[in-house]
Amino acid sequence: MLSFRLQAKKMKWFPYETWVIESPLSHEVLRKAMSARIEKPDRLRLWHHFLGNTEKHKPLEGTVKGRNFTLRRVIYHRNSFQPYLYGRFKPNDHGTTLIMSMTLHSLTIAFFLLWFGVLFMLSVLIFFVGTNGLTLLVPLGFLLFAVILVEVGFHSEANQTKALFSELLADIHAAEGVTNQGASSNL
Repeated sequence: MLSFRLQAKKMKWFPYETWVIESPLSHEVLRKAMSARIEKPDRLRLWHHFLGNTEKHKPLEGTVKGRNFTLRRVIYHRNSFQPYLYGRFKPNDHGTTLIMSMTLHSLTIAFFLLWFGVLFMLSVLIFFVGTNGLTLLVPLGFLLFAVILVEVGFHSEANQTKALFSELLADIHAAEGVTNQGASSNL
């Protein structure tokens, strides 16, 4: 029985989600099947696409090494808010537990932490210098814009990545003859 269980670990002010999926398949079967159904990472895919290569690609790319995997959606443009899916296979008595987290690329996180830090220091400086209160609205407006930008950008992409990963797992289980009895679709 394939069972999806979303852990309630969504950070409110940080683009990060974790969830757990229980599968009756062994981690070896899942690892091999996942490896066969994902693209190898290609840093030049965007350029190949612009140069006219219209080759059909699998929807997810990444690596599966040992009991760990890293995935992301195949896209033909740049997107700093594209989530990275990091997971690991944890064997148990009934098959395998997949423990996954989804977050932004580390450079994107570093950029926004720098942006938030500068805006925060600017806000504190304006507050203590005692200038007009309206001046304080400028950095706070930029801060609000950044929070909305990250939240909307990340979660719109995260939902698409989760849907593709759910399809990938359903395909693996169907190929192995496992029915989706009692599975919830809250991934």
